[in-house]
Amino acid sequence: MLANGGIDNEGQLDVYAVRREGRKEPMIFYLNTYEEGALLAPKGLASVR
Repeated sequence: MLANGGIDNEGQLDVYAVRREGRKEPMIFYLNTYEEGALLAPKGLASVR
C-alpha cells in the first residue's frame, strides 16, 4: 500500500556513502528526496547544485 510517499506508511530513504580526503571511513547519509521541502546539508557541509 502506497501512502504519504512511502510503503505501508513508512518513509523511503536513499543511502549515500561520501568519501572525503583524510578520512578512512565514508560518511553515510540517509536522504528523503521523495517529499517536498528544502534539502538541508548537515552542519559543517554545504550543498551544491
